[in-house]
Amino acid sequence: MLSIRLFLSSTFLDFTWERSVINTELVPALKQELKDLGVHFDVVDLRWGVTQASGIDQSTVSICLDEVRRCCTDGARPSFMLMVGDRSGWCPLPRLITEDVFQTVQAHMAKLNSQTAALFAQWYLPDDNFLTPTRQLRERWGLAETPAEWAQVEQQLRQAVLQLAPQLEPATVALFDTPVTEMEVDLALQFEQEFPGRCVALQRLPGAVESEAAQKRLNALWTKVQA
Repeated sequence: MLSIRLFLSSTFLDFTWERSVINTELVPALKQELKDLGVHFDVVDLRWGVTQASGIDQSTVSICLDEVRRCCTDGARPSFMLMVGDRSGWCPLPRLITEDVFQTVQAHMAKLNSQTAALFAQWYLPDDNFLTPTRQLRERWGLAETPAEWAQVEQQLRQAVLQLAPQLEPATVALFDTPVTEMEVDLALQFEQEFPGRCVALQRLPGAVESEAAQKRLNALWTKVQA
């Protein structure tokens, strides 16, 4: 039986109603219709696919990107659907950074705020599993386990990097300031170049966009998708 997997990509808060309709009304009907044709259909909605434990061990982004990869290599089209709304979404801290990036950011942070620099060093620990000297974001077991506690840590470190942006390479800043939705899109577009028709995108009419910065980011994302 042919299998079709469609990855839904959007910020969760933007499309709560739409995702619910897709999963409770559209998907069951499509499943039945395609089953009669010998096709198994699934929608990958990671509102239910990422556990609290995955967040604590810092594997949320990896899970999302692995699922995008799986959907885009299954063979069916489309395999990735982007829904753009009013929010740019969560910008996670990078799980891995090179030692050079760590030392550069750490040095600038130390001049800005010694406590933030110490926090940065507390969360990014040496990882000897790579040929290139690398730091890995530590797991949250026993430390900042609740979403609220971790959000505070993320916000403090990310804002510090953004404050240092004029002194850092753009690629370094991007490591700390790229929404996970944009990461998913970038990966899906790589498959789109090789296999046209993999991706579809929907843009909701502009509403109450959360900020001017979010609007610029959303416009850039939509332009990238259209290119």
